[in-house]
Amino acid sequence: MRARLALMAPLGLVPLLLAACRLDGGAGTANPPTERGSPGTEVGSPTAAAPPAAPLEVLLPLAEVRGAIAFVSGRTGTVQLWVMDADGANPVQVTGGAGTKLHPAWSPDGRSLVFAEADRGLSDPNFDLYVLGPDGLERLTETPTREASPAWSPDGTTIAFESDETGIPEIWAIHRLSGQRVALTVDRLADLTPEWSPDGRRLLFTSKEDLYCSPTDPSCERHLFVLDVATGRITQLTSGRSYNGDPAWSPDGTTIAFSSNRGGGDYDIWAMEVDGGGLRRLTRAPGLDLNPAWSPDGRFIAFTSLRDGNYEIYVMRADGSHERNLTRDPANDYTPAWRPPPPEG
Repeated sequence: MRARLALMAPLGLVPLLLAACRLDGGAGTANPPTERGSPGTEVGSPTAAAPPAAPLEVLLPLAEVRGAIAFVSGRTGTVQLWVMDADGANPVQVTGGAGTKLHPAWSPDGRSLVFAEADRGLSDPNFDLYVLGPDGLERLTETPTREASPAWSPDGTTIAFESDETGIPEIWAIHRLSGQRVALTVDRLADLTPEWSPDGRRLLFTSKEDLYCSPTDPSCERHLFVLDVATGRITQLTSGRSYNGDPAWSPDGTTIAFSSNRGGGDYDIWAMEVDGGGLRRLTRAPGLDLNPAWSPDGRFIAFTSLRDGNYEIYVMRADGSHERNLTRDPANDYTPAWRPPPPEG
């Protein structure tokens, strides 16, 4: 039985620390999506390059960026979860202990965080899920396998995640109250990183045929798919010789941001319409750009970038302009998750 996680802040203060973070809340020709596994030409291929983003010196005015962002950081010597104001101010460490904490995701009411934890770091084959909320720390899974990349459903009842319980990663869901688990995808492909649509009817995820192929191998492909939760129908959104990951649905449900190496070079943030059309490139800086996360009002995207020599959290307008470094710390900071506004009333 592994040791309980240690918290840097007393459990009763964690909601107050989180609440202290301020709150305020392209177009193209669509290409038809394909059914999973069907052959065809590349879906969503850009016919014309989008104009480059605004120069980095044209910085985003931080006064416009409101709310709070959870992220992962190794700045205290171990990999923990932190929460900061969305303008980068007032970072607060909210987990402790020796285990590596990864993949933070907020509950719809912004009061709790679900995350993955591994005792022995990234090489540990056993990840489990935990929830940190107003009542303290709760262990959500306890298996000898890997559960990671959790995503909370918009109604708060269900958490989707990836699990290799069957020997290959698939998308699973666990009911928040009953603890009942169900596999949502079962096939020969490795299915990863689920993300709920804002209406809760669909799950966006990534899939690759060869789980162990390297993203640096030009023949290694990873693509975006969408699952209709009611019918089980799976539709492929991207195709071709490219490696695509980190999908994030815009709050209004019209746009998907993701990372991709399409077009050559390193990984950048891209966006497309939910049917796979209207593909456009949002970032062009040297170095990897990953993990896009939308602001609750859909005006901004936070993301991880390696352009400064270490991983930092950046923010930009949703059109890719006015990029700005939020963290500026010599340690690695990555995987931002924008906090939803509290429910009205």
